[in-house]
Amino acid sequence: MDIKKKIAKRVTITFLLIMILVTFSSKTIIYFTTPKVVTVKVQGGQISNDQLITDVSFNYSEISSIKFDKQYSMPLKVSKINCKEGNIVNSGDTLITFDIKALSDAIAQAQTDLDRAKQDLADFKKDFTRNLEDQMADINDKSEQIIDLQRSINSNKNAGTISNTGTLATDEQTETIQDTEADERQLEKLKRELARMQEDYNSMKSSGKYNGTSEAEKQKEVNKNQQEIDDLNNLNNNYSTIKAPIDCTITKIYVQEGDDYNGLNPIIDYRTSDTPTKIIATLTDDVYNNLKDYVITNPNCKVVIYGVEEDGKIESIEKKNDKNYMYINMKSFDKLKNVNSENVNVKVQRKSKNYNALVPNEAIFQDSYVYTINETTGFLGKELIVKKVQVKKGEYNSKYTGVDDGLYGNETIVKGTDREINDGQRVMINNKVAEQ
Repeated sequence: MDIKKKIAKRVTITFLLIMILVTFSSKTIIYFTTPKVVTVKVQGGQISNDQLITDVSFNYSEISSIKFDKQYSMPLKVSKINCKEGNIVNSGDTLITFDIKALSDAIAQAQTDLDRAKQDLADFKKDFTRNLEDQMADINDKSEQIIDLQRSINSNKNAGTISNTGTLATDEQTETIQDTEADERQLEKLKRELARMQEDYNSMKSSGKYNGTSEAEKQKEVNKNQQEIDDLNNLNNNYSTIKAPIDCTITKIYVQEGDDYNGLNPIIDYRTSDTPTKIIATLTDDVYNNLKDYVITNPNCKVVIYGVEEDGKIESIEKKNDKNYMYINMKSFDKLKNVNSENVNVKVQRKSKNYNALVPNEAIFQDSYVYTINETTGFLGKELIVKKVQVKKGEYNSKYTGVDDGLYGNETIVKGTDREINDGQRVMINNKVAEQ
């Protein structure tokens, strides 16, 4: 009896040992063959994207421009620029030097043109006066002819050579009558010619025109040539260099060495204050389109000065002259005094709509689906099974993606795994494994 009990006991112990070994071995095999995953709990929220704008300039209230006193017909070539944008200069410092060698020939030619125009004017006056005098002499001659002819007619009539008795006239009387009538016709012709001559004379004298031109037009040509030589002399004497009118900071240079400049537009802008009044950010088309509607209701931003953030506020955003601009104010512009705009950036934190589910970017496999963790009961107890879920992605940043469809929030999903996993596969959670 004792032997049977001992045998039964040994069999039982052996069976238990075998079961323990089998169970241990099974769990060991399962552990090493089951993928280890890193998980994360899905939560809702907004996606934040920091838009950093580096093309920044400053606006100053005390900006002035330097340019010539007017536009000149002959431009000057910029030979040397002695300053840079951002330089602090003293009153009288030479900023720009022009090449004026070409002015010598231009001045000589302008003087020749002026002398010729003056001679043309003098010749015109002489010819005009002589022509008027000749016309007046012709008028006087014509008047004398009229007077002499009128006297002859009167003399014939007063001499009684023409009979009024009604008797037949002699041949001599008839000839005299015919001559007198011819003289009267000639007299009328001479009077008409005199009237026309006087009309031409008065018209020429009042209009001042002769041979299709006038003294006023000749004088205008003289004045034009005189102005040209005055302009060239002014350029030569006063604009060989551009000097700083006051102690100031150069803010903008509009020309480069070798450019021609005629005085129409400003050549240099300068400021007398080193404290900006506004920040101007130039935007690319993509950034402009991304922010143009958002900043209207979300105007807050950060002004980054040497890496330090200060509060700023976006005043407006606009497209102007095929470029995009955003204008920013801040509480204290004193922090920008003497700071080069190259060391200043503007950061706009753009927030998305509220999503029910935000997931880490690495939790989206093949850019279109995630794996959720589902708990079931199996042969060895609680088991974790992954389920492949297709998702519709919304906005994203460098860390998270908003999900428009596919997740409701509060799910536990796979963030990383030590090996490839498939839909319906059993996995183990080990948040210490290396994510792949």
